[in-house]
Amino acid sequence: YLCAEAEIPLNLVVASFTSDSVLDTLRSRGTAVDIAPEEEGFLGTIRQALRIADEDSSRQLLFQHVNPANLTMHQATTGTEIVRQLDGRIPHTWVAAIGTGGTLIGVLNMLRTVNPGVRAVGVTPAESPYGHGGAPATPRGLCGTGGLGYGLKQPFVKAYENDVAAHRQVSYPEALEGAAEFYSLTGTRIGTSASANWLVARRIAAQLPSDQVVVTLFADAGNPEQWEEVGA
Repeated sequence: YLCAEAEIPLNLVVASFTSDSVLDTLRSRGTAVDIAPEEEGFLGTIRQALRIADEDSSRQLLFQHVNPANLTMHQATTGTEIVRQLDGRIPHTWVAAIGTGGTLIGVLNMLRTVNPGVRAVGVTPAESPYGHGGAPATPRGLCGTGGLGYGLKQPFVKAYENDVAAHRQVSYPEALEGAAEFYSLTGTRIGTSASANWLVARRIAAQLPSDQVVVTLFADAGNPEQWEEVGA
């Protein structure tokens, strides 16, 4: 939206398993889309973006995996919004899916202004967990999340590893079931990474006293292809 309104050419690199509905929406807004090689998984998006930027010096690579503006924006906007919604309540645990790690760490930095001891828990797909040593996982996983493969770790999370208390994994089928359950309970649709966040946050909350607050985030409502699989 912002690039279209400002008439700034935008080129996005996406994973091979990005849904057709998302690709259609991007292209309809004038976005140039490059699809990373299937065998390279989530890591392929980074490699492809670096290749494109190297071949054309007129392009500005935002590189959200290492750009500190990612952390700054999540701390100043997402984190500030969450603190406002807490309305004085003190967060015990913060749960967030790991894509670039910007949300997990940026919001953590803001939550620490109200509770320096807040506990952070990262969520990634069971099919490609954070820091896993195998090749990048190519099957569909949680939207916008996943380990990079080959033992590589998202730079923001690696830099703050001592601040992340735990990592949890949720499989794609589990996330679909969670999205269906959340919809049946609330009438609200959430994406697969949001569903994974909810499932992990709920499990953690069940182990804590009732007065402890567990915070998480729902990034999106999912896509039509997901909801066809959910059947809701």
